[in-house]
Amino acid sequence: MGNTRVLIVSDSSDRVNYLKHHVQAHHMKPIRYPNHGSAMHALKVDSFAMVVVDLTLPIDHKIELIKAACALQKEARIIAIGKIQYLEKACVLSDFPSVEQLSSIQEFPKRLGTKDLAESPQTNPAQ
Repeated sequence: MGNTRVLIVSDSSDRVNYLKHHVQAHHMKPIRYPNHGSAMHALKVDSFAMVVVDLTLPIDHKIELIKAACALQKEARIIAIGKIQYLEKACVLSDFPSVEQLSSIQEFPKRLGTKDLAESPQTNPAQ
């Protein structure tokens, strides 16, 4: 089995637990770092199959993480949860069309099950 590591970025322990539960239910390994700096470092040195960013406040550091994930984790699915209206109005992620945007955390389990990691648009199955 390939890379099953999923970086989860959220400030809410309840939301992290919810995301971890669903990630584990799909036989993937949730990874969480205690702060923005360590998560950013992990994007630079580790490989992830998926990066899930919960866009609760504060949002600026999380947008920075999404952009870094797009640049550094070319093989990973990038999922942003929440703040879709803000993202669309501010055109914050317009340069990153591969980012999957969910309006609520409740959509995550359904989206997680829609694609096998090997079928991710950013993943080359031949590798």
